[in-house]
Amino acid sequence: MGGNVGDLLDTTESPPDFGHVLLAFRDLSGSDITFQEVMAYKEATGTTLNYLDIELIKDIKFIQTMAQHGRSKDDMKGAFKWLN
Repeated sequence: MGGNVGDLLDTTESPPDFGHVLLAFRDLSGSDITFQEVMAYKEATGTTLNYLDIELIKDIKFIQTMAQHGRSKDDMKGAFKWLN
């Protein structure tokens, strides 16, 4: 993934090909997202998720958890510092 993660955190729009990942995240986000849950979700819905999609779902969950615990945008950016 190219670009700066900070820029992505400051937008409410998703890239055009990211919708299926956000939909899967929304459907799975009620609990910890495990490999088994993702595989069951894929089978039940017929959704195609590749390795990168699954990693993105897990990253979104991580960011959501940080936000729920009151972490700042800077904290979140720092967690993904290796992408900048």
